[in-house]
Amino acid sequence: MKIALIDTVKNPKFYPVSLLKLGAWRKSLGDDCTLSNTLLPDEADEIWITTVFTFDIPYSLAIVKEAKKRCNKVVVGGIAASLIPDAFESDGVEVFKGLHPEAENFHPDHSLLGKFPGYSISHTSRGCIRKCEFCMVKNLEPKFYFKPNWVDDIHPDSKNIVFYDNNWSAKPLKVMIEDGEKIESLRKSTKVRKVDFNQSLDCRVLSPDPEKIKLIASLPIDPLRFAFDNNAEEEPLKNVLRQFAALGRKPDCSIDMLYNFEEHPKEIYHRMESIVKLKEELHWRNMILFPMKFRPIHQISATPYVGRRWTKTMLKGYRKILTKTSTRSIVSLNNPEDFYYYYGKDENEFVALLNYPKLTSLLERKRGKVRWG
Repeated sequence: MKIALIDTVKNPKFYPVSLLKLGAWRKSLGDDCTLSNTLLPDEADEIWITTVFTFDIPYSLAIVKEAKKRCNKVVVGGIAASLIPDAFESDGVEVFKGLHPEAENFHPDHSLLGKFPGYSISHTSRGCIRKCEFCMVKNLEPKFYFKPNWVDDIHPDSKNIVFYDNNWSAKPLKVMIEDGEKIESLRKSTKVRKVDFNQSLDCRVLSPDPEKIKLIASLPIDPLRFAFDNNAEEEPLKNVLRQFAALGRKPDCSIDMLYNFEEHPKEIYHRMESIVKLKEELHWRNMILFPMKFRPIHQISATPYVGRRWTKTMLKGYRKILTKTSTRSIVSLNNPEDFYYYYGKDENEFVALLNYPKLTSLLERKRGKVRWG
């Protein structure tokens, strides 16, 4: 049987590890599998399509409808299809929800990629101990459990490993140490030189546990990623970063800051300012603050979502400041003077800037006076 595995992410940063596992499973049953990004085959016995972002469902549906014209059996799975199956079932295709139990027992078949990209993707755990209202993990992976055989997911030619764990830091210290030993073993036996826990680390877990912080500091994790989803996480986050700095470990650091959820823009100003001050205090050279805009998981419409304490104007204003002051739409943390110059001297001035009708012109004038990185 010929099975075409199709990834519907428009501009993927990483390969679709779920399809590589599905391909490994079906090949073990004697099927012939091919992989492509959005490109449908002229002939196939079955077409299996994966989805990721719910806001891309209209785009994914267009691929599904075309697939139905070319093949009698079309199976759709992945994150978006699992969260909103009705969007696909109405088109008469088979929808698979959640993780595929058979495929999960297989390791990715990297040969499906053709040319190996130089990195491997794995999970050392599934699920999360948190049940955050804004997060989809509790629906997709409701049980938190460990995957001890994740090392077999790593291609021997990998230079980097990207971990998709939702909350690796929630593991018991003993299990984290075992993972660390496996990482060090890979560094000695393969080309692996650094790892990236792509979904951020949980400072609420790490803050009171210096042994976990020492372990993480000893590993080639680059960049360090931390979540900053609400003001209650401020002190744990500061405590963790101070402990890393005390250990002499200050690699590239990315802090993922949720906004447009339940907070007022004034709270976002407070979070930004707190990180600006902390970076200055710790002399942490490469630290960025990455704002992540909340959008309801079940919203398919392209209409921008506006949090109940924001306005459309304020959201546009915030985006203008981010894009005009940074090529990567991050909060630049070069120095406090630059921050106060662009974001306002306090939370009230920040809100006024967000609502200022001639904000674009103001930013252009300011940009000519201050060099911003």
